[in-house]
Amino acid sequence: MKRFKEKLKGYSLAELVLAIGIFAIMSSMLVFLVIDATRTLENSRYRTKAAQLTQDIYSSLKLIKSKTWYDLAIHTNDGPKHVEYSLGNYSIVDGEGTQDNLTYSFTIDDVPRDINRNIVETGGTVDPHTRLINITITWIDRLGNIHTISPKMYLNDWNT
Repeated sequence: MKRFKEKLKGYSLAELVLAIGIFAIMSSMLVFLVIDATRTLENSRYRTKAAQLTQDIYSSLKLIKSKTWYDLAIHTNDGPKHVEYSLGNYSIVDGEGTQDNLTYSFTIDDVPRDINRNIVETGGTVDPHTRLINITITWIDRLGNIHTISPKMYLNDWNT
């Protein structure tokens, strides 16, 4: 009987506390890893949606431009705009638009060129045949962080 009791030794309190502490640290790291992976996947999905929205905006502005340059040019330096589709036509509307939890807008700006006809940031003369489209797309993730992408596009009135 004495031998049997010697074989049944238990764990000490220190060993139990250490095991519980290691388990708590490992499980908290795992929870943070899962949360971060979920947030990264969600932001990746939003980036994909934002890229598709950018292509939609580009295509709609190209259609507007091909219909008549004036419809695009009258909104130059006129603040944020967005595109709406109605009755088979795209139109440029004031303010921001929303789509799939993405908020977007764009501005249409003049394009300055130097004496060699190269596009420059400042100075130069305004090219009446070219416009810079600055798009801004934003979304808010689950943690309340704001994410923004800002693609740019040049349009001109040439029919090529």
